[in-house]
Amino acid sequence: QRFACVDFDFVVSDFNMPGMNGTDFLKIVKEIQPLTIRMMLSASADFNTIMGAVNEAEVFRYVPKPWLLDDLRDIFGQAGVHHDQMLEDKRLADELRSQKNALTPQEKEARELEDL
Repeated sequence: QRFACVDFDFVVSDFNMPGMNGTDFLKIVKEIQPLTIRMMLSASADFNTIMGAVNEAEVFRYVPKPWLLDDLRDIFGQAGVHHDQMLEDKRLADELRSQKNALTPQEKEARELEDL
């Protein structure tokens, strides 16, 4: 069976889930879609839980429960800005790689000499 691949701007996970914790889930999301903004919700204030999520799954924000709706709106707004910046950075990097690949060998050598 073929599965459609859908790009997600954001994925929000709770830390405590049946069968898998949120950090492990968001690490998988990171592998599949590295430009997806990952956020975690949890009632736990355990430092190791928070640091594991930040370091291993590279979560954008760790949102403690209970949250205030206005705070959550602000976090999603910040996440949207961050996502747009990541996409623009990727576009510029791709454009630069494309330009570098379009250079003749002589132009590449000249640029390398200029860099030195």
